[in-house]
Amino acid sequence: IKSFTEHRKQLQYYNEATRQQGDKPVLALKEIKSALIEFAYRNNIPVYPVSLEGTQHAMKGPMIKPFRPLGIKLHAPILASEYDSVEEFVSKAWSAVIEGKTDLERKIYS
Repeated sequence: IKSFTEHRKQLQYYNEATRQQGDKPVLALKEIKSALIEFAYRNNIPVYPVSLEGTQHAMKGPMIKPFRPLGIKLHAPILASEYDSVEEFVSKAWSAVIEGKTDLERKIYS
């Protein structure tokens, strides 16, 4: 990861195990794996949150069910320099994901 920051390459990362499956509720902040978001904060790397909706209905194991509504929302970058602590930074990134998911739910299922 260090070479990405030294050469200013982009790194895309989707938190493992954060995709909502079945009727399980969305993970709480304390349940997500936040190591790379924390790394981004410590190294002043912008985080671009991504919200997904519909994967819990469109996927069965590794297979995608056709003709299911899906939504994706790309958020504005969250900059480490705008936050006083890593906890605040991680919280803002995850809050953006949850808010986007709620917005997508309204648009898809209304």
